[in-house]
Amino acid sequence: MDDQAENTAAKQRGRPFEPGQSGNPKGRPKGSRNQATMIAEALLDGEDEAITRRLVDKALEGDTAAFALCFDRLLAPKRERGMSFELPIKIETAADAARAHHWYRPRGISLRVKPQKSWL
Repeated sequence: MDDQAENTAAKQRGRPFEPGQSGNPKGRPKGSRNQATMIAEALLDGEDEAITRRLVDKALEGDTAAFALCFDRLLAPKRERGMSFELPIKIETAADAARAHHWYRPRGISLRVKPQKSWL
């Protein structure tokens, strides 16, 4: 008895389309917009300030869902604030940085520098 199943298909199907030739070769036109998005924008046209004001008022009244929306959508994320100060040790090379690290570390001062998006 044969352990393999019998192949009843006339031809094994591979890729349904040639590479680069899908069922819709041109695809969605560039710049086209979703119909639901356009309808929502038309309904809310000119009402954005009133809706935002109402949302903030609800948040101030104690509505936690409105508060969460305000936090998530209206407030920009807080970024670390930079501070500048004079270091008693001048740092010009990697060796100077290592020396400064060994001087500051026992005093509970961290010289860790975090990159900001504006630096990238």
